[in-house]
Amino acid sequence: MTRKISTIIFWISLALSAINVITVSAQTMEITVTGGGYRISGPGTIAFPTQPFSFEDQVSTINFADLIGNNFPYLEITDENGGSTFNVSIVAENLLPGDTQSCNSNSCPCPPESPDTYSCIPNINLAVSNYDGVATNPIDTMDGNANAVLLDDDTDPDPDPPHNPIATLEQQRILLDGNGSAPGRWRIHPKLQATIPGGTSIDTYSGSITITILTI
Repeated sequence: MTRKISTIIFWISLALSAINVITVSAQTMEITVTGGGYRISGPGTIAFPTQPFSFEDQVSTINFADLIGNNFPYLEITDENGGSTFNVSIVAENLLPGDTQSCNSNSCPCPPESPDTYSCIPNINLAVSNYDGVATNPIDTMDGNANAVLLDDDTDPDPDPPHNPIATLEQQRILLDGNGSAPGRWRIHPKLQATIPGGTSIDTYSGSITITILTI
């Protein structure tokens, strides 16, 4: 069986400024990618709330549903074919400082070998839930059959408010499963979380989050 893939990539940056303010933001490198009858659409820009510098770990979260003024305050999945089961997965890179973007994993290990050389944000410090607890419905069916898709247990949030993300992104996680019973278009409302290690050096840290539809 031929496996069909569509992918959307979110570019994430985390800046620690000299005025002791931490800014976490993310942008989509590709807003919509089509291929094989599947499509993913997402927000053009994601900006986490700013955090003051601290020697203690800090947690910053953002709900897709709270992206005011954005054309896509959600993640939209379209199956134009039907007939094949599929899933939607997510995974993140380590976030490396701005002066090491061209390095490879051997010359820039994460976590770093020495805290005196540079610091990084390991991808295990990024987490996701497939429902933020803010949107009215976990899944909005725009077209097709509501029973054709289901949120995956892999990225179910903490069941109690505020639905904290608990699925860390150092490995591929499944957001949504589709049974392929019929074509359709659905929207989900994830929440992303970044844990900033205490004492993280002043710099801009960046990497990417990749979301993929794969037929199975």
